[in-house]
Amino acid sequence: MIIVALSYTLPECYDLNTITMTKDADLTQIIAVVNSINDCNIREKSRVRNVVDAKRIYSSVAKAIFPKKTFKEIGAEIGVSHCTILYHLKDFKALVQQDKGL
Repeated sequence: MIIVALSYTLPECYDLNTITMTKDADLTQIIAVVNSINDCNIREKSRVRNVVDAKRIYSSVAKAIFPKKTFKEIGAEIGVSHCTILYHLKDFKALVQQDKGL
């Protein structure tokens, strides 16, 4: 069995420098990492800034690591529609411009 590792490097402001996942990795691993870094649960319905920003980060990382996953599949993992994922991806760009630490 050959294992291919995918790496996603996070900014230095996070305790965790890299996320390394095997080829069989899934979206739940990304959710676990985002939850632990942001100290929240992105599967819960919330309008708190920290949780919403974490959902934006999840959406961006999930689409970057798994480009063949549909917006519907990415959204289903956190209980939102594909439209919300599109909105989070658009807002992530604004979040990066606003927060230079990302």
